[in-house]
Amino acid sequence: MTVPTARPSARQVRRRLRRARSTHRDTTVAAVLTDVYVVALAVAIYGALAVTAIRRHLRLPEAGSPAEAGVRGWLLVAVALVLGGLAWHGVRELGPLYVTSAARYWAVGTPVDRASWLRPALGWAAVVGAGCGALAGALAVLVGDAGAGLVVAGAGLGTAIPAAAVVAQAAGRGAARGAGRGAARGAARGAARGAGRGAPGRAASAVAAGSGVAVALAVVGLDARGIAVPAPGVPAAWVAVLATLLAVAALVAAGRRLGRFDAAALAGGAQLADAATVSLVLLQPAMFSDIVEIRRWRRVGSVHSGPLGPPPAPLASRDRLRRLWTLVRADLRRQRRRPAGPVAWAGLLVVPYAMALVAPGGVAPARVVAGYLATERLCAGLRTVCRSAALRRLLGGSDAVLRAAHLAVPGLALAVWWPLTLPAPLSATGGAGWIEPVLAVGVLAAAYRSATRRPTRYDGPAVDTPFGIIQPDLVTQVVRGPDLVATLALAAFMLTGSP
Repeated sequence: MTVPTARPSARQVRRRLRRARSTHRDTTVAAVLTDVYVVALAVAIYGALAVTAIRRHLRLPEAGSPAEAGVRGWLLVAVALVLGGLAWHGVRELGPLYVTSAARYWAVGTPVDRASWLRPALGWAAVVGAGCGALAGALAVLVGDAGAGLVVAGAGLGTAIPAAAVVAQAAGRGAARGAGRGAARGAARGAARGAGRGAPGRAASAVAAGSGVAVALAVVGLDARGIAVPAPGVPAAWVAVLATLLAVAALVAAGRRLGRFDAAALAGGAQLADAATVSLVLLQPAMFSDIVEIRRWRRVGSVHSGPLGPPPAPLASRDRLRRLWTLVRADLRRQRRRPAGPVAWAGLLVVPYAMALVAPGGVAPARVVAGYLATERLCAGLRTVCRSAALRRLLGGSDAVLRAAHLAVPGLALAVWWPLTLPAPLSATGGAGWIEPVLAVGVLAAAYRSATRRPTRYDGPAVDTPFGIIQPDLVTQVVRGPDLVATLALAAFMLTGSP
């Protein structure tokens, strides 16, 4: 007769696993601490030099931005809303409690207390969020000459976002229980519940980001009319206190819901997190972007098909022109079914004008980067065609015609976006206008280079450097597109006049 043993606690299981891993580890604690010290020292030294250089090149005085206190305050509010919305969207997509497949099946799937097992993961998510929020607050203090309470406020909001996302993740429990009552009915019910849970999260991120853009537009419009913008009435210390209370409440609520997680809730962002890890290790961004694109189209679900319409009479005379018109119309319909791209294109219009108020010396490079981001968001069709040889064979025609057809929509969008932001650099620096067409063509070329990036190859030559053996082809393939943006931003900064 066997005597039943007591159920081990999560701490005992974790200690046993750590002891088993330590027998196969050849790295000492001293070596790990040495690496941490070297990295921290490099970040501190080069970070301080970077802050000094940025303030000097953007012509920021020691007291902060030359803008008025009201303009600085409301623009900081706008940036916080936009970053908060984007952070909420990203954290909700990732989980945020990510458990590896081995831990999900061999540890969480056992009778071990699930809440105790997940509590360290919640703690690390809160620590990372607090660090990112504090860093954002420190940047706001350096650039905007704001109160030091923004650092505490940023840390509190950075802690509250992942904690609230954990609460939302735990609310998805039970979605997979209906799958056992029938494959088709369980799948449909799980998909419906998943869409219902994702819609509020996407709506919250859209509302936060849209509110930030609206605030920035209002500030820019009032300043252009010569109307004084009053400073926000809430002191930074109060914001810090409110953010701290919100973080504590969110952490308490998340801790109480750790025991309600099931396998379906824990596996929510596993695919995306695994793709991000593999993309980072293999330097293959296409793996991550493909997963994101698939998840986006799964949210769309089903669409109504319809004819693209006949081409105009001048284009109906030749097969090549008809094919070109059809592909352009299809790309336009793709943009309508992917509203995030056009919304980001419109929201980035305010970046140069806001930069003209905060740091006039950085308007030109900021406009180049914002124009690239606005154009690159509309290049989904071009990326899809360039990455799939089977799709190009199915569509027919030459590769040049296919690329030109899918570059038409981003090119037209940039042709509209660039003149709309032209008053910002002219009013801030009075720079020469002859460089504008060159920069616009360069931004479009950068977006084209980024979208037509080939899959990463690992069979290129290797070079022995002081940092180790490096393959130059890997670096050039990864930075294809952003390298041209950096060159254009530097050229724009050097060629614009001083304010």
